[in-house]
Amino acid sequence: MATKKLNVLGLPLQLEELEVKDKVPLAFMEDYDFYRGKILDKEFLVFHFKGDYLSIPRIQKHLEILPGFLGVEDRCVLWLDKVSSARREHLIKNAIPFFVDEKMVFLPFLGTQLEKRRDAAIKPLADKFTAAEQCIFLWILHNKTPECPISRIMNDLKLSQSTVARALLLLMQYGLLSFRGKGTRKKYFRIEAKQFWESGKKYLQTPVQKRLFLEDIALIHTMEAFTAGEDALAELSMLEVPEHQCKAVYKRCFDKLEGSSVASPDMLRSENYVIVELWNYDPGLFAKTCPDSASKSGIVDIFSLYASLENLTEDVRIEKELAKLTEDFFNG
Repeated sequence: MATKKLNVLGLPLQLEELEVKDKVPLAFMEDYDFYRGKILDKEFLVFHFKGDYLSIPRIQKHLEILPGFLGVEDRCVLWLDKVSSARREHLIKNAIPFFVDEKMVFLPFLGTQLEKRRDAAIKPLADKFTAAEQCIFLWILHNKTPECPISRIMNDLKLSQSTVARALLLLMQYGLLSFRGKGTRKKYFRIEAKQFWESGKKYLQTPVQKRLFLEDIALIHTMEAFTAGEDALAELSMLEVPEHQCKAVYKRCFDKLEGSSVASPDMLRSENYVIVELWNYDPGLFAKTCPDSASKSGIVDIFSLYASLENLTEDVRIEKELAKLTEDFFNG
């Protein structure tokens, strides 16, 4: 017997054609092709309607008597090639199970199974952003308008369309974005900027993959490096400048540092060294220059700085200065 496979709104539907000759009256064979259907381990009869119009009372009568001709007591489902909005409403109102090719499905007897399938498919939201998601979060935070244009984010961060689209969907699930439109015309918008930060900062991960210690300070000048850590916070606030400089570089710079840096300052012969942070995204993406002071150029952005300081943010002095910096940011 001929078999068919359809995908109805993400659900695999198997159809096996039934031999009904000498079983059902000829009039019914002119109206329908007959199949046995199976979806989510549930089997039922499928009547593929071949005409253009069939009244609701006639459909109800057919679904009631046809199983008897076939000698079964299975549920019956109507398969339509097309349906008007009015006819769809009448079918649903009268609880008549149906589907329209691969576009629409109404199978009320599968409700429990579909709910279980949906619940199993829903994954809990992660506790932390990935590096790409964090970059997109920071891009939106630094953007001057609420709109989140996918093409600009892709171009600025050198990310694929699918990566950006997934991240925006995730941020919406976190309640940080809203959207308008649908399909390819869907546009995302962030919530009020300060609330976006306050609600989203708990998902930040430290960008620092590794800290290295380097005596040859001149080596840092051969790569793109940005003031980071407590050194950056001191540059931006009234805190005392720490004894050692701290520089953030993209993790791709590790090859240049390997062999010249060590994992602990105890392994160095001198007290004159610089702390180098290897970041899992380019710190230069959001680093800002300070026009009022050339010495403050090349400092990591305050939001990445917040994430990189980790437990140090529990220090009352540091917490206070970071709060002031972020408040200044939102006040322009």
